[in-house]
Amino acid sequence: MHYTFIDIGCGHTNVSVDQYGLGVNGLLVEPIKEFCDVLPHSNTVLIECSAITERDGDIDMNVSKRDMTGIQYIPISALTTPTHVERMLKNHKIFGAESIALERDILDDKRIVSSMTLQTLLDKYKITSVEQLKIDVEGYENIVLQQLIELLRSNKFNVTERIIFEYNDLSNKPELDDLTKIISNEFGFNYSFKKVGLNEDIIMCKLK
Repeated sequence: MHYTFIDIGCGHTNVSVDQYGLGVNGLLVEPIKEFCDVLPHSNTVLIECSAITERDGDIDMNVSKRDMTGIQYIPISALTTPTHVERMLKNHKIFGAESIALERDILDDKRIVSSMTLQTLLDKYKITSVEQLKIDVEGYENIVLQQLIELLRSNKFNVTERIIFEYNDLSNKPELDDLTKIISNEFGFNYSFKKVGLNEDIIMCKLK
């Protein structure tokens, strides 16, 4: 089945629904329940409350101890300028670097969350191709991209338009650079860097 988007580690800001709306086949993937509870969804835009890791099961995840009540969904239009970001930070509960999985210890608290591989996620929703795959998993993008490459090589999955993933100080940048080159060279994508809100993304576009 073809999906318009899969948004892994979507959080509750800069979500693919802002771009595509709720009338398409889409999947929002986020391990923190409080964020999942406020995400927009529909009969065709679904929510999976899990982390994407190397295995199926459960993992420890670091989550801030700050009050999680009253969280609101914030569209990307509210985060397009530094002024907007400052206003949102003052008036809404926007959390950064929440979904840092496994053994990172820079935050305060741990909880157990559901985890699955990318293959398991695709099998669960019977997804064989997607227009846009967006990955924002706080420094573990390499784990998802390694799995993606194997799925692309085996023709079990196809990305028809774009792959977007975060590239910042939490990332293993040399490894991400290597994985980006593999995807570009083997599967026909060009790529560029783009500042999005407070972060930098790599945007990979399928060559026509």
